[in-house]
Amino acid sequence: MPDEGHVWVDADMASFEVRIFAHLVGTKDICQAYYNNPETDFHQFVGDLTGLVRNATYNGQPNAKQLNLSMIFNQGNGTTADQMGMPWDWESFMPKDSRDGKEIVYKKAGPEAMAVIEKYHRHLPGVKKLANGCKSTAEKRGWLFTRYGRHLRFPRGFKSYKASGILIQATSADENKTNWLRINEALQGTDAKMLLNTHDSYSMSMPEEDSLRIAKKVKEAVEKDRGLRVPLILEVQGAGRNWWESKSSKRWM
Repeated sequence: MPDEGHVWVDADMASFEVRIFAHLVGTKDICQAYYNNPETDFHQFVGDLTGLVRNATYNGQPNAKQLNLSMIFNQGNGTTADQMGMPWDWESFMPKDSRDGKEIVYKKAGPEAMAVIEKYHRHLPGVKKLANGCKSTAEKRGWLFTRYGRHLRFPRGFKSYKASGILIQATSADENKTNWLRINEALQGTDAKMLLNTHDSYSMSMPEEDSLRIAKKVKEAVEKDRGLRVPLILEVQGAGRNWWESKSSKRWM
């Protein structure tokens, strides 16, 4: 709970991992969209490219958000088709280096899903380039590193197909720690303090009469340029007596 005479102020990073992904991919169309409008909704951007709705309105409806997340984290085409409610089939093959004679069974996307996936990659070629590059490096070298130099290890190339997704998540984690430092610096000289950080959400206790000014200071500190190709946005909710009241209130900024 916030301190006596304080209010709970909650703030969330807008599409945090998606923006980190956009920075790592560096595709001109994506970066330009964020440059033109820092509030760009990337899932809607993909919806406009592919003709899919942003969010599913019923279970199994093909939608841009599911497609986007599947491509960002290098999910298999068949699994993507399955999750989007599109046709797929079971297929199998015998690995060249198989020692036990067992076939690999996988989900194969149908023509409808492949048409959407291929259209996605035609417009956003950097996504596949990032995935393939990270996978290749993980297999050859056994590790990747984030922009802060943190090593992500893949012994003998184990689970290398996950390399790009792990790089996105690890980079997001590094930037989150940067946010801690920036928020702490912004709160210096005030009676406010951070109470809780959950994923990309920050809960703070602030003096009620000065909460708006302090919240603006925090937002400016977090959004200050840090050398990424796309801007990061901190959405600050209104104040409340607790987390629920803050999250339920009208967004401040």
